[in-house]
Amino acid sequence: LKLLNCFFFSLFYKIILSMEEYNGDVINNFRQAVKSCLTLLSVPVKTRHIEADEIKTTAEVATHRLIEAARRSERHFVRLYALFSAYCPEEVLKEEINDMKQEIERKKNMLLKHEEKMIAWEQILSEAETPLTS
Repeated sequence: LKLLNCFFFSLFYKIILSMEEYNGDVINNFRQAVKSCLTLLSVPVKTRHIEADEIKTTAEVATHRLIEAARRSERHFVRLYALFSAYCPEEVLKEEINDMKQEIERKKNMLLKHEEKMIAWEQILSEAETPLTS
């Protein structure tokens, strides 16, 4: 059954890859958009012979491309995760259980730190009260 689920997942993954919105490699599109935004920031001041309006327009276009690439990437991975959770629910449950265990461990550590601080403050307060009573 697990092998069958993985087969269906791989089949649906191939379907998603062939969808119109995929348009090649989602990650490469996102990487290109990030590079175009960073290129604008890394142009030396001495080589900027461009007007302010042109710089602003170029920055707006690059930012818009970055936002759209991020949205496409997010949609792509959300669809993949939805397919994965539909065809491999036991893996999703394992992931959620691990996340919950990590969260519990994090909260336990936080409680221990607070307890240590409380003990330290109680000790400081008890030391401060001692000279007053004598």
